[in-house]
Amino acid sequence: MRDLSTALPEALRVKEAKEGFISMKDIPNGPTAIIPKQPIEDDGDGIQILVGNMKTDYIELGPVVDRVYEFTLPREWLIDFAGSSEPLVFQYTYFAGGINEFISEKTLYRILH
Repeated sequence: MRDLSTALPEALRVKEAKEGFISMKDIPNGPTAIIPKQPIEDDGDGIQILVGNMKTDYIELGPVVDRVYEFTLPREWLIDFAGSSEPLVFQYTYFAGGINEFISEKTLYRILH
């Protein structure tokens, strides 16, 4: 069992990614970030998703029973990285109860044209 007081939240994944790559052709409306279900949840939880140096606004997750863990990110955030040999960092900040801040593990994806 993980020690929740020191463990980082699990990394997000991108639904359209294949073997560490995201093809721009596969994301006409933007990539879909899937946030793992957290071990302890509260109706006041929130997240902020980070891609490279871009980040979403604070997202209130709402009541636990109605939670959605998939979020479409702006396609434009990836355009400048298409074809680069450097991977792009994806991660999120989880706000437990809306205040306790935990930064997730990083996920790296290379972006293809």
